[in-house]
Amino acid sequence: MSDISKSYENYVETVFQVGIDLKFWNSFLKTSVEKFQQENIETRELFSSLFGAYDIDINSNSGFLKIHEKTKSINSDDLEKYREDFFSWVINGGLVKVYIAVELVLIQTIWDMDFSNAQNPALRKKNADLIQRKIRETLKQKSKSDESKNNRHLVEYLSLNSPKYQAFLSKPIRIDLKTTWAEFYELFSILRNIFSHIGSKVDNDILNEIRSKAKDIFERHFTIIEDTQGEKHLFAVQDQIGNFLDLINDFTLNTVKIIRNESSFEFLKMKKTY
Repeated sequence: MSDISKSYENYVETVFQVGIDLKFWNSFLKTSVEKFQQENIETRELFSSLFGAYDIDINSNSGFLKIHEKTKSINSDDLEKYREDFFSWVINGGLVKVYIAVELVLIQTIWDMDFSNAQNPALRKKNADLIQRKIRETLKQKSKSDESKNNRHLVEYLSLNSPKYQAFLSKPIRIDLKTTWAEFYELFSILRNIFSHIGSKVDNDILNEIRSKAKDIFERHFTIIEDTQGEKHLFAVQDQIGNFLDLINDFTLNTVKIIRNESSFEFLKMKKTY
């Protein structure tokens, strides 16, 4: 198998497994909680925990365990809430993992197309960094924007010599939505930054940026919950996450197909329709 074919296989494997994990465990945990609560009517504590750390004396390199006054416990009648909170973090991590897979397959597509004399960007981070620099240098030479925020430079580069891809980016992702494919990828990039760097917290500036680019698709798949301190947190609508992953696949695989001048997904061994 060639390096580029292997990269697509790696993408499929990563996103496929994330999708299975999210869909299966969402359903399984929900069913398990319901069954447990039906079989255990009386409320009882299932788990409790303390927060502690060793207070180390640097001179002696020894210390004493200190415990915070706050404790946390999980009761049987709180299971559904804890399930939702736990699974929200699982989804956030899954989306970050998928984003990295998408980013890498786009970089590898560009590498295979224009920079194959360089080493495979999938093998080492420094290889990927080199391709990123070459992409931005090429954009500057052609007087195009090399803005790398939200990986805009990747889409800009892929659009350089492909009117067909430019047309794809400008089309709505679904006939009942206004969000285009370019706006969808921008949204996905913003979400990745939120989940990776600011722990799902969002402010009004971020929300305004999101809604200015992809309001309809965002509100269909995500929700905002305010905590007791008044801070806003972004969460996926758990029953919609599978649909969002489908859109990610549509964007990624059609991007690769168009840039490689393929007529269908057969190069990815995708032939059957169910």
